Amino acid sequence: MFKKNKNILFCALDIGGRMELYSSYLKNKYPARKIKTFAKYKLNKKHYQTSYDYHFNYINQPAIVQYVISFFFFIYALTQFKVFYIISGENILTRKLLKLELRIYRSLNKTVVMHFVGGDIRNSERLIEKNRSLIDKSNDQSKSASQLDFQFKLCRLAEKYADHLVVVSPDLIRFFEREVSYIPVFIDIEKFKEELNKVNIEETNNHQRKVILHAPSNPVLKGSDYIGSILKELEQDGKVEAILTTDEKYRKFINPPYTVTKYELLKLYKLSDFVIDQILIGWYGMQSIESLLAGNNVICLVNQELLKYITLDCPIHLITEENQLKSKIEELVNVQAESLDLELVTKWVRKHHTIEENEEINQLFKTILN
Repeated sequence: MFKKNKNILFCALDIGGRMELYSSYLKNKYPARKIKTFAKYKLNKKHYQTSYDYHFNYINQPAIVQYVISFFFFIYALTQFKVFYIISGENILTRKLLKLELRIYRSLNKTVVMHFVGGDIRNSERLIEKNRSLIDKSNDQSKSASQLDFQFKLCRLAEKYADHLVVVSPDLIRFFEREVSYIPVFIDIEKFKEELNKVNIEETNNHQRKVILHAPSNPVLKGSDYIGSILKELEQDGKVEAILTTDEKYRKFINPPYTVTKYELLKLYKLSDFVIDQILIGWYGMQSIESLLAGNNVICLVNQELLKYITLDCPIHLITEENQLKSKIEELVNVQAESLDLELVTKWVRKHHTIEENEEINQLFKTILN
């Protein structure tokens, strides 16, 4: 009944465009394989155009509708695919049935990859506490545990049933007791630059003051209140011009936690000189990579213990403590930081943040598909 080929299904939540990027790459590399994507949720096209082989967008449907659709698609998927690549622990069936689903995969000798991206297994409440402490100038108490109960259980299920574990940020490695592959964020350089070049901007940056952009995907998890207070303070001193997408005037066609659409963000990259990624999580993400390719100097906090994962040629301006942010901005503004060498930046991104060049993920694909 069940095919024994190496067809692969990416499911069921697309974070950072991984599904489309991974599947497109594999379709070219392994044309004989059946490689498909399934998403339970699809972003509004005004935010960003995404495409999947299967998507039902039933998140807001009644529970019974979700159960029925999930069940029949699950049965279909079992007959078609050997490898199930699960992102953020979002399985085909409901989360309550994750353990059952993983046990079925095991009993049918399926191969399972579980890929975690951050908030799925990192306790956001801890970051919220840290964000609050920066604003009221109190000490960071970090009362919350590093993981919530469901996140701890998710990691244990992954360890028990997944054939391969992947994390996108090195701070997530500590949540597992068995071997984990650290595989960074990837970007399609050519596609990004093509989309960036399509963006027309009516305003122009006259560069009388350096323009600094902070456009968080989720403000409370990126330290946006603190970052905004620093930028507004510097703006009042006449040193910089701040673009904070947390301000109401930038919110268009989109609901929280995102602050602007992806297309709006591309326009803001073009208007800016600097981009501040985050000061809470302690590692850089996709926005840092995109900003660099758009020609922006990037400032980001990286935890001291994670510096060993930073490459020597990394072009990001790093800080290791939140209170270093203001002095870092002033330093870069006062010394008139030179425009980025886009050729060198692109070379760095291609070497460290493209799927074609990453040995770890290509070895993983080779293992599960050959």
